[in-house]
Amino acid sequence: KLQFLYLIGGAGEGHRARSVKTVAMQTHEILQEISGLTRGFMSERSIKSRETKKQAEERQAGMLAELFDILTIDPEELVDVAVKTVTKLLKKQHYAVVSLMVEKVIAHRLRPLIEGREGGEGLTPRLLGLMVCTCYLQHVSGFHLCVKNDEQFFAKATAHACLGHLQGVAAAMEKLLTFEEELYHVIFNGTVHLYEGALILMRNGFLKEAMLFLGFAAKCCDCTLLSQVRYLPWKVRLHLTLSLGYSSLGHVDHSEAVLKRGMDEVKELYELETSDPVPPPPATLAALRACALQLQIPLFKLAIHRSDRGDGEAVETAPGGKVGKGKAPAAGNAAGLTAEGVLAQVKATLVGLDQAEEDPVACLRALLACVGDGAAVTA
Repeated sequence: KLQFLYLIGGAGEGHRARSVKTVAMQTHEILQEISGLTRGFMSERSIKSRETKKQAEERQAGMLAELFDILTIDPEELVDVAVKTVTKLLKKQHYAVVSLMVEKVIAHRLRPLIEGREGGEGLTPRLLGLMVCTCYLQHVSGFHLCVKNDEQFFAKATAHACLGHLQGVAAAMEKLLTFEEELYHVIFNGTVHLYEGALILMRNGFLKEAMLFLGFAAKCCDCTLLSQVRYLPWKVRLHLTLSLGYSSLGHVDHSEAVLKRGMDEVKELYELETSDPVPPPPATLAALRACALQLQIPLFKLAIHRSDRGDGEAVETAPGGKVGKGKAPAAGNAAGLTAEGVLAQVKATLVGLDQAEEDPVACLRALLACVGDGAAVTA
């Protein structure tokens, strides 16, 4: 079939006179071939009986590159198709193929489109998004190839190369700030790449360096359209990871500040959703409650940590009040107590539940009520 596509895709004078319908049929067939080859890339059926996995990978990557060579569509549209195709290969963790496809298929076609406009002037949002996505593919594949060659980071060159690749992703994300509303999904993908890379750095002892990229990713999530309830669980995950990193470094105050900032965002979204006369859907309220609970639990642990240090400061984490030190607790709000008071109430609750022998769901609700506002954690 590939040879047949070569024949009908020739550049001779006779082929230039073919009808628009024939060209559309040829383009549709090639796109279908690209989609099918990408979907079944390195599957068991795609590997021949007498070839190794490396040989099969090289053969299928070469077929993909040849299909893009005979595809006759608008250059910008072709780059868009190529970026989406290579992104699918990146999700399948074929990092060597991704690096090869960026070099052979995307780079030399994208370069003429952005030539003389690298500074961002004159670039359309779509073209800028393609350029940034290409940087993602290049640096993320390079990062994982470095990790694959030295998983324990024995060589210093591995750490320097990985940091350089993450810096490349962050630098590409900075170019999107001009069109943050049109390209918010590209910004979101960049935060995912930075998060995954930062976790690998943290596991290998580069905690301080990882915290820089996590902080940058959390800051990029302040984009207008990323401040929706849909993306709130992801922002909470970034805040929790940042808080854990600060705690590991011994900066408990910074850890608490990150959690409070996340809690303030949850409160702001809750007030925004409930301010409308039409009540929010139950799924939205459930997501807000789940995010609030995820932030309240580490705040409670920090309160216990402060009591162990002998600080004895009050920490308020209820959704209805502002976070502060030494603030008097509100009526019926156990989270406004000092750490000693919260711990005593938890112990009393445990004793009461043990004597009452209630069901596990009731036990869990009673315990959560000791951490924060019971109405906010009922779900």
